Amino acid sequence: MLAFYIWAVVWWIRGLESDRWWCLALAGFLVVLAALTKYFGLSLFILLGTYAWFYKRRVGIWLFYLVVAFIPIMAFEFYVHHLYGHGLINSAFYYPANYRVFGFSQLSVGMMFLGGCFISLIFYTQYLWSFQATRAAGLALLVIMLLPFLASGDDKWEKGWFFLHWAMFLAAGLQILILTMLDIYQRRDVAAWLLAFWVVGVLVFAVFINWTVSGRSLLPMLPAVGILVARRLESRGIVPAANWRWIAPPVLAGVLAVTVLAQDTAWANSIRIISQQLMREYGHQPNGGTVWFQGAWGFQYYMQQNGAQKVQYDNFTVHAGDFIIIPVSGNNFSIPNQAEVQKIAEKRISVSRYATTMSLKRNAAFYSSVFGSFPYFFGATEDTYLIYRAGQ
Repeated sequence: MLAFYIWAVVWWIRGLESDRWWCLALAGFLVVLAALTKYFGLSLFILLGTYAWFYKRRVGIWLFYLVVAFIPIMAFEFYVHHLYGHGLINSAFYYPANYRVFGFSQLSVGMMFLGGCFISLIFYTQYLWSFQATRAAGLALLVIMLLPFLASGDDKWEKGWFFLHWAMFLAAGLQILILTMLDIYQRRDVAAWLLAFWVVGVLVFAVFINWTVSGRSLLPMLPAVGILVARRLESRGIVPAANWRWIAPPVLAGVLAVTVLAQDTAWANSIRIISQQLMREYGHQPNGGTVWFQGAWGFQYYMQQNGAQKVQYDNFTVHAGDFIIIPVSGNNFSIPNQAEVQKIAEKRISVSRYATTMSLKRNAAFYSSVFGSFPYFFGATEDTYLIYRAGQ
């Protein structure tokens, strides 16, 4: 989707600048592909339409290509509605409109995800801003980290580590917004407005329109942020050089990214392993009943692959001897009625020593902000699995 998205913007700009119809037509075709790949691609209609208006200052033939691109998308929506009784795009917008809570807390979570996903900006701070501004930001981060040590309690170091994550994510996220506004103020050209609508559009979609805030929803912002950084360096007259000062930032960002990726892989592998272990232990017991489970995502895939049945809350009846397995971390779960079942075991599995992307305890929830407000967290983590059995 990101490739379709970027090339749609490229060919749209070329088409407007050269007045070549086939460039606009190709851009429209790429818009269709982007929207059918991920419905976030629909935002291209707003982005490209706004850019065309700012560039041409009037309605022109460009509007025709946007309208034509919209036709196959709506045709697909009506076809899916005919098959299943509801359209995919309509369903995607139905959930946030009816179940999402909008407010400052949601925006705060969005800023944490924005800064966390683009944390590499921290390593370029000294080049993007003046020495005085960088020093002030560093002192502010230090003060925020030290705040928990002024309070009472035995968990000062843990709170300080948490506050450091919060401050670093916030600092990186604010840099993106400041870069966007500063680019408009300094440049005042149509490209600055394109980048601004690109950044704000992705942020609004990820925070207020998508069913949840996730790291993946912010990925389409990556090209715009990269361009904003390059334009900022250009405006400051800074030219990157082949020395350690310029090699260090991407190396540090790469180490951070690989660390998070490796621990995310470890978490996925741990789910596969524990699912197999649980089914070997409870799926073949004498007089054992059905093994039921709660949860979704990878845990659901591996549990069903090994023969377990997913709990359907609207139609679920437990029988004597049945097992219910509940993953606590990073999943929707509901503790069953204690009158019908008895807790027989609680398993704690060490997942990672360095970082985590999904942990209720660590407030990390890269794939869905339902489970936390950070995209990841550096620190050891473990997953907990509760096992219940229905009475005989």
